[in-house]
Amino acid sequence: MRVRWESAMRTMEVEGILGEKVVDLADNSSSEDTEKGHVSKDCAEEVECVNCGKGHLSARCAWLKWKRPTTNLVGFGGPGLCCFVAEHAKESSGAEEKGKAISIAKVQEVDFPVDEELPVMCLGRTYPWKWTWQAKEVSTRHFLVNFPSAARISEVAIYDWVTLRGAHLKINVKQWSNENLAAGKLGTVWVRAKRVPNTLKKYQGICEVGSTLGHVIEVDMDTFRKNVNIRILVGVADHKNIPAMAKLTTKKLMIYNIYFQVEQVVEEGWLGPEEEYIQDFDEMEDTLSQEMGDRGAKI
Repeated sequence: MRVRWESAMRTMEVEGILGEKVVDLADNSSSEDTEKGHVSKDCAEEVECVNCGKGHLSARCAWLKWKRPTTNLVGFGGPGLCCFVAEHAKESSGAEEKGKAISIAKVQEVDFPVDEELPVMCLGRTYPWKWTWQAKEVSTRHFLVNFPSAARISEVAIYDWVTLRGAHLKINVKQWSNENLAAGKLGTVWVRAKRVPNTLKKYQGICEVGSTLGHVIEVDMDTFRKNVNIRILVGVADHKNIPAMAKLTTKKLMIYNIYFQVEQVVEEGWLGPEEEYIQDFDEMEDTLSQEMGDRGAKI
C-alpha cells in the first residue's frame, strides 16, 4: 500500500498536480526552456520573463494579470493646455543591453559638408581607442556617432570645438539622451487656486484641481495648513493660456467655479519642430539596434 501511495505521489508531482511547475510548450519564448516532460525545479535552463525580466515563465508573469496602465489626460481647463501624462515612464542615463552601456553622441561639423565615412576615419585617427566607429547623418552636418562609453564622450564634450586629424575637420560633441528626442517641454508655474470647496480641500482633491491646468508636480501643503491658501506647482503647455476660471464637478454632480492666479513662472516651456526630431529618432533607433546587436554577438 505504501509503495502504491509513493508511486501515485511521484506521478502527481510530474504531472504538476501537487503544485510543481512542469515545463510545457505553452510559452515558446526563445529565452525559456520548451522541452517537455520535466519539472521546472530540475530544469537547468535559465528562465527570464520577457515582460519584467525576472526569473519566471513569461506566460505566468503577474504583470499580465494587472490592470493595463493608461495615460492621464490633464490640462482640460483651458485651450492649448491639454496633454497626456505617462506615469510609468522610466528615466535612464542610456540604453543597456546585457550590462553593456551604449553611448551615442550628436556630432556637429563645420567648414564643409561631409559624408559618413570621413568623420569615422578622422575619429579613428584622433582617438585610437581600439574602437569601431560608426556615424549616421541625421541632418546637414549633424551626425549620430557611437562612443565606447559616456566617460569618453565627456572627454571630448568639454571642448567647444575639436579639430580631428586627417581632414582638419572641426566637430562639436554632445551626449545623446532621451531629452534630445523631446518635441518640447512643459513649463512649470506656481498657481493659487481660490474658491475651492471644502470637499476638495485635501491633498488628493487639490491635485485634481491642479490637473485641470496640467501635470501636478507639487502641492504646498505647509502653506495650506497654516493659512488655507492653496498653492500648486503645475507643469503646463503654455502658462499664458491658464484660464482665470475653470469648472469642476464632484461625485454629487455639483459644479464649482475654481479661480486661478499665476504666482510665479519657475521655468518657461518650449516646443520644437517635430519633423527634425522624428528624423533623429529613426536614425538613433537604427544606430542603437545595430550597436546592441554587435555587442550582444561578442558576449
